[in-house]
Amino acid sequence: MTSGQNVKWPVYANNRQKPLNQEAPPSSIARRRTFVHPVSMTNANTLKRWRPQPFVYIYCSLAIVVLDIACFWGFALLIARWCQPEDVMKTAFAGAVLFFAVLVLSLRRCSTPALPAFRGLLLITAYMTIGVGSLSLLFVIPAVMFAIVSVMAIAFVSLCRKDTVYGQKQFRHLVEFYRKHRMYQ
Repeated sequence: MTSGQNVKWPVYANNRQKPLNQEAPPSSIARRRTFVHPVSMTNANTLKRWRPQPFVYIYCSLAIVVLDIACFWGFALLIARWCQPEDVMKTAFAGAVLFFAVLVLSLRRCSTPALPAFRGLLLITAYMTIGVGSLSLLFVIPAVMFAIVSVMAIAFVSLCRKDTVYGQKQFRHLVEFYRKHRMYQ
């Protein structure tokens, strides 16, 4: 060949031996036609094998204690105007016991054999946990407190509808909602 002729030399990318002007073969990775179920902790087999960290238990119990204390103080402040101080303390203590009893009964109403309600609260706590420390408490405790109040509301609506399956289904939806919107990805 002479230097005056126009010669097109193939261009290679990254030391590969295929020219760049060839089109890539169609791939089926981009669009998948079959639906793949995401891995969920609400699956019965996965849930049995799951062992939460100790701080998950601590955060969940701390949220229950904070709600119990709020209920105690709420009853104390409501009754303080009309009753004697010793009656106020008795009523406030009765309010805290009443809160705990309603919590246990509502957890019982929302439980299924596949997803026990306390295990679901632990899942919600684990989904909202972003680490260990005081900053983590700012996210975890209010989220778990909202979930506990939601469980009580679900159980109350389920009781009014006289339908136990409704409460169990809505509790599962609540856990799935927290799974979708968890703090860690």
